[in-house]
Amino acid sequence: MRILLALLALGALLLAAATVQEDDAPPRRGANEICPVMEGEPVGEKPVVIEYQGKLINLCCKKCKRLFFKDPTKYLASLPQFVSVAPAQVVVAAPSVAPVAGAVEGAARAASNSAPTASDPDQIPFLEWIGRFHVVMVHFPVALTLFACWLEWLALVRRRPRPHAAAVPLLLGAAASAMAAIVLGEQREESLEFTGARHAVLETHELWAWITFGALLAALLCLRWAGSSSLWRKLYLVALTAAAIAVGVAGHAGGRLTQGLGFFSRG
Repeated sequence: MRILLALLALGALLLAAATVQEDDAPPRRGANEICPVMEGEPVGEKPVVIEYQGKLINLCCKKCKRLFFKDPTKYLASLPQFVSVAPAQVVVAAPSVAPVAGAVEGAARAASNSAPTASDPDQIPFLEWIGRFHVVMVHFPVALTLFACWLEWLALVRRRPRPHAAAVPLLLGAAASAMAAIVLGEQREESLEFTGARHAVLETHELWAWITFGALLAALLCLRWAGSSSLWRKLYLVALTAAAIAVGVAGHAGGRLTQGLGFFSRG
């Protein structure tokens, strides 16, 4: 029970840290005040903000976010960010007397030096930066879960009466890293564009990630009594095997997102 409480406390701390950083960061907001998905619905003071083609878009809820990315072109016409503006005509005057031109150039240079410099476009918000570590963290639950499952089935084949001694640290590491990967993945999702089929794969990836975490918690719970009861050991093996299958499916979906939807089927 202490193990489960520690993992839940870890998840709560990670989510709290992300929330604090969100509160400290300047609000990101698009130009539209009406949700493009739910026509006529104001987005309110705290909209769901997404980024598409380098522009911020306000939505009224997360459900609209899923609908938007399924078919973005359907909603672009109602967004002021994507309304094309005719380029203004620029009239270039003939160069005047050299001293006057030099004075104008000097004044322009002085004005540019005195104006406040814009923020570096290469700098990214903290939450978006920390979310990029998802691609590193996601490998730990995959490796640890599969290794723990292999050890336990090997112990069963060799007719060992108790679970493997390495089961507890392996499953603790797998569950903790799975929770961290989920939190980082949620932050990473906010800065990426997943449309159409890729959005469906993303939802599959997220669903199986949560199933993996739940199965790991169930395995840890059953492991507590697996050494003294054959029933609990069977339940433990079922939960651990389910976690191994789930993490494999989640990893497969994640691979399709990063390497292309046809990575495993096309040459």
